[in-house]
Amino acid sequence: MHCEKCGKQIKDGSKFCQFCGEKISNISFHKPSSSVKNNGKFNMDKIIKGSLAISFIIIALSVAYYFVIFIPHKESQIIEQQKITQQLKEQKEEEEKKKAEEEKKNKATMLNVCLSLAQDNYSAVWASNCKSNASKISTGLASCRESSLSDSDCRSIWGNPDSSSDCSLPLDLAKSIEDSLNKQKDECFKKYPQ
Repeated sequence: MHCEKCGKQIKDGSKFCQFCGEKISNISFHKPSSSVKNNGKFNMDKIIKGSLAISFIIIALSVAYYFVIFIPHKESQIIEQQKITQQLKEQKEEEEKKKAEEEKKNKATMLNVCLSLAQDNYSAVWASNCKSNASKISTGLASCRESSLSDSDCRSIWGNPDSSSDCSLPLDLAKSIEDSLNKQKDECFKKYPQ
């Protein structure tokens, strides 16, 4: 015997369905009707519709998560990475700028040292030539005095010996020393351009 409402098999002689509680009529010895069969199909439709609704909710939540949480978080990560990249770029540019300034200062210092050495060399050569020239004049004056010329005549011929470092030198010798100084200065400017 089957229940007319739920279609489940029940004991013969039962007055109520033990599954759904429906009152059983005495004429229920036949197979379940089509409405009972449809009721089983109806339950299956409910399951499918419920599954589809749950699937739709899961998909909707996934899409919402993607657009509301994932993308903004990803964008914030990209923005943060861009900030870090920009900071590193600015830091590198600042280091390069400092390095260039330091190199410029070093070149300026080296140029000044080079020019100072050229000037010192010039002064040393000038002073050495002053001493050498004063020695020649003194020797010439001594030779002149041994001859029959007077001291004033010898001085007018030879001049006065001047061994100071800033003496007057013959024009061709002074020009040669000046040219050497200018050549050394040019080499300094070529070696340490500004």
